[in-house]
Amino acid sequence: MDLLPLLVAFLALQLPLSAALTTGSRVTADQSSIRTFHVLSSEEIYHIITDLADRYPEFATLTDAQTEYGLPSAGTESDCPYDRATGLDAGCRNYILTIQDKTAHPDGSPSSISLPEVFLSGCLHGNERVGPSSVTEAASLLLEVAACVALPTSPDDKNSVKDAISCREDLNARGIDDAQRRWLARLVSTRRIVIMP
Repeated sequence: MDLLPLLVAFLALQLPLSAALTTGSRVTADQSSIRTFHVLSSEEIYHIITDLADRYPEFATLTDAQTEYGLPSAGTESDCPYDRATGLDAGCRNYILTIQDKTAHPDGSPSSISLPEVFLSGCLHGNERVGPSSVTEAASLLLEVAACVALPTSPDDKNSVKDAISCREDLNARGIDDAQRRWLARLVSTRRIVIMP
């Protein structure tokens, strides 16, 4: 199997996004809102990704490898106590967050079936704990921008127009200009992004 097209697709998504999120990235003159990042705990990641799936149902679907593929959970009774509320007796679920523009590409449609897929893995490895946090933050940014670009839903809907203006101002204050906003939204509208933190 030729992995080169998959690698090229991953890099096309990952490298510019990573550059935009790292220290030393381009800071615009009008950037007024600076956010610090920290390494997220597995419980924080769980709450963030469940919130993203709830907040952006037109773009995000959350499932797990145990439900989808019947795989056993990872860990023991003392791991991931927050997963007990989901019906898991022991261990941790392996969550899968799928980002796809379901309005443009409804599940099962010919366009959905033909979407290229990009896989982002948090791939916790030894003491390198930044991966799960990085892909979670990337998912949050991609979904926020895609939802913002989808606004206004109607030019006659004053609340939707107000929300569109507000989210664009917020993104601009964080250093994400109009061109970057459109580019990030295009990533969501032209591929299926599968993320396993």
